Parts: sequence; C-alpha cells; structure tokens
Amino acid sequence: LAKKMSKLRLELTLRELVGVGALWPYHVLAERAGGKVAQAEHTVIVTEDGCEVTTR
Repeated sequence: LAKKMSKLRLELTLRELVGVGALWPYHVLAERAGGKVAQAEHTVIVTEDGCEVTTR
C-alpha cells in the first residue's frame, strides 16, 4: 500500500480500518537479540480426506 498511497492517506486509511474493527493493531515483536519477528497464520479445515487452507 505504501507504494500506491501517500503516507498521510495510508495513515488515515489504517486508522479508519482500526476504528471500524477491520484491523487490530499490535506491538512489534522483537527477538532477544533485537531483531523483528514476523508471524503469519492460516485457517485450516481438516477432514477425513485431508485438509484445506482457507486463508490464502
């Protein structure tokens, strides 16, 4: 998004998304050595025949 919007427009858009509950802000996680931690999650449906990732 930062490549497609001005910094001000991006900040206003993110605030609006937080305000309507579509986005939740979190503190930046850091390793003991000071490096930033990245995290990603998926929702998976598990059946007898296998599994399906629903959040790609």
